[in-house]
Amino acid sequence: MSSVGRFFLISFSLMAATFYLPAIIFYPFIGEYLNSYYTFDGAPHIYVFVMYTLYIFFLFFFSYVLDKTPRIRLLKLPRSLSMGLVTIVIILFLISCIYFFIYHNSAFRHASRLKDASVFVTLMFLLRPIINFYIVFSLLYVINGKSIGKNNKLLLWAVFIGFVLSINSSLHIVSIVLLFFLLVTPSIYKIKFSIRFIFISMLLCPVLVYMVLVVGVGNKIGYASVLSTSGLEYLTQHVGLYMARVSSSTYSIATVGESFLNSTFNFDQGIYAIKSTFSNRYNSIFHPGSFDFEMIETINRYNYLVVFENHAPRAGASPGVLASMLYFPYFPAGLMMVPLFHALVTRSLSFHIKGDVNAGAISYLAIPFFLIMFFESPLDILYVIDPFFISVFVLFLFNFVSMEKVLSK
Repeated sequence: MSSVGRFFLISFSLMAATFYLPAIIFYPFIGEYLNSYYTFDGAPHIYVFVMYTLYIFFLFFFSYVLDKTPRIRLLKLPRSLSMGLVTIVIILFLISCIYFFIYHNSAFRHASRLKDASVFVTLMFLLRPIINFYIVFSLLYVINGKSIGKNNKLLLWAVFIGFVLSINSSLHIVSIVLLFFLLVTPSIYKIKFSIRFIFISMLLCPVLVYMVLVVGVGNKIGYASVLSTSGLEYLTQHVGLYMARVSSSTYSIATVGESFLNSTFNFDQGIYAIKSTFSNRYNSIFHPGSFDFEMIETINRYNYLVVFENHAPRAGASPGVLASMLYFPYFPAGLMMVPLFHALVTRSLSFHIKGDVNAGAISYLAIPFFLIMFFESPLDILYVIDPFFISVFVLFLFNFVSMEKVLSK
């Protein structure tokens, strides 16, 4: 396997693991609390181990086959046209972020619904995955030994400003920090795993975790409160809750896996969710009068109802990679189709790298982090009328753009 193929295989494997490691680490300390927070009772380790092993096996198999498959030579758009399109997308994104900053705040996800938002806010959410692809290409360009051109640096600074103005999720802090490093000290993405890397990580990780917590809790109780003495007490008192929330992917596969072994798993739920969601969204476009605004029949909603002990009216929970392999229609197709999907994504990204990859330790997680939607709920692509499907289609269209030439400008 080529160095590019190995890089993506390792990076996707590591990123998938980060969804499950927290619960494995936390369980010996707060296992009783986790078992009361979720419907699953017991240690989830074995389900994670079995399904993760299957995921890695098929990801390696498909990645290896695709890596050995000759590349299809596609016609590329002229650099000037490609650069123009990238610039327009980033300008639209920045404008929509400015609008969001003026009329909304970071609590948007908790206080508002996207269907009630303006076209600018909708545009911001639609463009963000595409912007993330642009950042991924920029990171790949850097670890390929190149320096980003002056014009693209200005565009990345525009993206950085947009990210700062449009914070509405705790993980957005991570995006901002990673993008800042790319702009100010891109060499950090070439630092190999070493004593130096461990030292830098020990300094930065606690600060980053604190910032993520501040934004996450600040969205709910306000930043003035969370930064006060009472806010520190709130964080301390709810530390178990935060640990539980980052364990949802682990308990999703444990719950679904157990119901599968007990023969109580509803194999038709995935098909039903896809058909009903597609039908309702189809009506929203072609038969607006028959669109049901209150209907939530997605896989995320079903997963939330079966995994969590207590339920909110319209909440959902992303199943993660491993549970998605079981939710995929027509079992056991999902055991292979989800890893194949990831292998195809990495293959598409590899077209933008020439030669070997000189990736540092942080690159193995930074690049898939900007592709996190592929790990949270990969089955969203099957709804077709969905932002996720549009994003994947745009990623395919990027194959007609020579990002190497664009980023050099």
